[in-house]
Amino acid sequence: MEDQTLPSPVPIIAFVWRPGEINPAVSEMAQRTGSRALFDFSTMGAEDLRSFLQTADPAGQVSDIKISAAALMNPSTGRFLKETGVRNLWVECQPRFFPGNPSAWLQRLRTLSEDYRCFPIIGDVPLLAAMVKEDSGIGRIVLKGCEAAGFVSGETTLGLYAAARELLHASAKSLDVLIWGGVSTPEAAAAFLSTGAAGIVFESVHWLTNLVVMDDRQRQQLARLRVDSTALVGLDLQVPCRLFNKGIRWPSRKIQAFEDSLCAAEITDESCRAFIGQVQASAVHPLDSHFTQNEVIPLGVEAAFAASFAERFGSGTEPAVKAFLAEVRNLCDAAGAKKDCFRDSPLAPGDGHQVSFYPGRHVLDHR
Repeated sequence: MEDQTLPSPVPIIAFVWRPGEINPAVSEMAQRTGSRALFDFSTMGAEDLRSFLQTADPAGQVSDIKISAAALMNPSTGRFLKETGVRNLWVECQPRFFPGNPSAWLQRLRTLSEDYRCFPIIGDVPLLAAMVKEDSGIGRIVLKGCEAAGFVSGETTLGLYAAARELLHASAKSLDVLIWGGVSTPEAAAAFLSTGAAGIVFESVHWLTNLVVMDDRQRQQLARLRVDSTALVGLDLQVPCRLFNKGIRWPSRKIQAFEDSLCAAEITDESCRAFIGQVQASAVHPLDSHFTQNEVIPLGVEAAFAASFAERFGSGTEPAVKAFLAEVRNLCDAAGAKKDCFRDSPLAPGDGHQVSFYPGRHVLDHR
């Protein structure tokens, strides 16, 4: 069994793809660029997942998949995945997805970690603290802030990252910390990586490159997205969810109205699960939609940067990813020198002060 506690020597850079995009071109692109192709099966149950992988990936080229909470808890998942090339399991660990005590699914993650590298995706700060505090044996956590798509944290990615760093420092434990979604530029990626992040998963910034399957109308609609094209709902129920939003007549407003009706009475676990069920039942993947007024579309802020990604790095997926990662490496290489420049500048704190560097800012801690 591999040592699940060792930090990754090379940062993990992954791009999310739909199951229908499993093909040699995507797999070979990932291999040649040093990135990972992460296929999102989180809308499938265990049996559908098994059937799909047997048909779409008979050669076992797929190594990273995102699975649903239900698939995680299904005892057959670990067994049939041994028949595939899958080695890395990513799963969203939202407390509301798992009724009752989280110990059952934490134990399930431990069990699966005997054969796979498990990547629990977390946005809940109390859960984050609990996983850092106890010896989970998993070795890594993936932070999903409120800028990402679908069900997210109530905190920003930066806030979650800072919280994770503080919790790890206080507990004197070592865990790989990765970022899921919400990172849209090489500058932002380098900021996280140069301050200790073990990897970043990109949800949608690559969507306007050539290996992503869509029609011309969808490409035009994606190119017009802006950073204010999404909205958070579910905050009052403590199950925040980021959706596409284009005004008062769009489905996100109807979801908000449903949330308001649930909040009119006492908020219970049942009402929260009712809200989650309503969103999940009506959700349409952005790349399977045409952004019409009757579609509930989980969408992160990152998608608004897909056009600038293609303009800056090109529309060919492989050369664009290569150029993007080269820029990230250059910025990471320069980060140490920039930190030294700050340390040696008149702005640097004197005795009795500590500097903590976080992406995009520094914090002076007077002690």
